[in-house]
Amino acid sequence: MINVEIDQTLVISGEGKITQKNILAMLNVLTEEEFSKQNNYSRLRRRWENNPYVAYLKKSFSNIRNIEVKEGVTIIGKYAFSCFSNLKSIKLPTSLKFIDDYAFALSGIEQIDLTNLERVGEGVFAHCEK
Repeated sequence: MINVEIDQTLVISGEGKITQKNILAMLNVLTEEEFSKQNNYSRLRRRWENNPYVAYLKKSFSNIRNIEVKEGVTIIGKYAFSCFSNLKSIKLPTSLKFIDDYAFALSGIEQIDLTNLERVGEGVFAHCEK
């Protein structure tokens, strides 16, 4: 279950893996495929800095400043929180063991504690603004 609270904190609870697809669905944000169809956009991978889908995601997530992941979540999947450009901090549970590739790429993340993790994927903080 994903819930956005009034104070601009995204609170995530549940068991297992958080995926980008879950987050997009719960926040009512288009997937890249849906965006492509609506905007006549070629899905050929473009550079991140000139990618209209990246710009769309950054705008869609602009109100989220903090994320709190509750106990039970064990994996943060690829690209899960990428493009959260105004993200300042994330609170992770002790149950979290793995953050997959590019999970926070292009985010504004300023504070995160990775103490309990067993593994961190490639480019987790690629192109972060801070």
